[in-house]
Amino acid sequence: MKFSLKHYLRRNLKFNSLVALLLALAQIAITLCSVALTKFTDSIRANSSAEFIKWILIMVAMYLVLVIPLSQLSEFTQAVATQRMNRQVRQDLAQGLTNLDYDHFHHEGTVGKFTSWLNNDIQQIQENGFTNFFVLIQNLCCLVMPLIALAFYHWSLVVISLILALILAFVPQRINRALIKSSTHLTKTNETFVNTVENVLGGFDTLLAFHQKHQIFKLIDRGADQVQQANISFQKKKVEVTTIITLLSILSQIAIVGFTGFLVLRGNLTIGAMLTTGNLAGSIFNGMAGLDSSWSVLSAVDPVFEKYQNLQSDPKPEQMITTGTAATLTLDAVTSGTDGHQWLAPVSATVLPGDKVLLTGPSGAGKSTLLKLIAGFNQPSAGTINWQPLDQNNVLYIPQSPYIFNASIRYNLSLGRDYPDSQIQQVLTAVGLDQRVAHLPQGWDTEISAVGADFSGGERQRLALARAFLIKAPIILFDESTSNVDPQAAVPIEQAVLSRPGQTVIFVSHNLHPDIATSFDQTIHLTSPGEVLPAAAP
Repeated sequence: MKFSLKHYLRRNLKFNSLVALLLALAQIAITLCSVALTKFTDSIRANSSAEFIKWILIMVAMYLVLVIPLSQLSEFTQAVATQRMNRQVRQDLAQGLTNLDYDHFHHEGTVGKFTSWLNNDIQQIQENGFTNFFVLIQNLCCLVMPLIALAFYHWSLVVISLILALILAFVPQRINRALIKSSTHLTKTNETFVNTVENVLGGFDTLLAFHQKHQIFKLIDRGADQVQQANISFQKKKVEVTTIITLLSILSQIAIVGFTGFLVLRGNLTIGAMLTTGNLAGSIFNGMAGLDSSWSVLSAVDPVFEKYQNLQSDPKPEQMITTGTAATLTLDAVTSGTDGHQWLAPVSATVLPGDKVLLTGPSGAGKSTLLKLIAGFNQPSAGTINWQPLDQNNVLYIPQSPYIFNASIRYNLSLGRDYPDSQIQQVLTAVGLDQRVAHLPQGWDTEISAVGADFSGGERQRLALARAFLIKAPIILFDESTSNVDPQAAVPIEQAVLSRPGQTVIFVSHNLHPDIATSFDQTIHLTSPGEVLPAAAP
């Protein structure tokens, strides 16, 4: 699916057509009230009290019965339609992000950038896109309905109105490109600001420790100034378009009223027509001015949608980890690198089902890189990774720095899956968090934060391990997953990981405890990229 304004307007064609119909009916009612002004004014000139009162009552009734109800109903349906389309854009963006693999997610941008897409961009799409589209429809109705009414007065009024309307349409087009460029700059500035806020607030503890908290204000204020300038620049271009169009609209209205006076003097129209044609001319040229302005602003939304074209919003089935027998893993000269830089020296090995493998090597040798290759997060730059008979969907990677969601402990363990309470209690006990959680106000349903101090680094690692134990994956990649856990608590957990029969474990630890040193079937030692191994003894 291609992200575009047209796509969402067509996707909601029936409901949007209803909104357009209500807008048209409301404008018809307003036009009829303007036409009634002719009779109202003529009754004053004729000094007829009965006609005067009759037309006053008619106009009041039309406003109460038609104009006000239709206007309010059309405004409400516009709001509903706009929010529906907003939701659909967010859903498609969320699905597009869901469909990204590891490489593409980190290549497309940052969390701050994606947050800006789902927040700032949606607001810009709503204001300048969906809402503006309905304003365009309303302006179109303000143009067409009064033109039809003018035709009943004199054909020449229609001809002059169309000529002036065409002039009004083409003059402002020269500055539209500047408006589109300004819109593109605004949306990129919003993304940068969100990235800045997330970056500086995420480093609060570091800034506090180094007595540099003033950087929070400095960096956020600098970003806010850039957002302010981008918004002012966009509004300036928008005002330029609107000012030119409004000026032309006023001059056009004066021309129509003047020509109507000429027709009255010639006896073609009554004096009452002066007030009506003035109102109708106002609707026509305001509608034309608004139509041109709306079209200019509408085109400024295109650069926003253009940013999403690499996303695929069609739902894709997600392969779930299934319990079962582990597979045989074969690594054949697997390496990783790019642009002449090597992050992992070639490694070859065979891991049999149920093997417990210790992965060693100096810092920077690529242990985490290899685990991510095995997990399927990245692709090797050379060599092959082969699984028989299972594939990488049954591999579970447990990182050193696990992510904790701003959610309940239950959700952080289950990640939306349904598990019986007994299983949750079992895994919490296995990682030694059962008593800690039991003393919390709401137990498993206690809300914890991603970056708060409610859980220590070691406790967060244990939560991640409990999360992994619930999955019961056939293959576990253990990447320094207990580095922050107290050694007395870490050893029983590591023993539990390494003692499960039939489960393949590839284990990385810089602080290998003697109690588990004998638990491994083999050791894979990585060398630093570029390191020359000593020659084997003859």
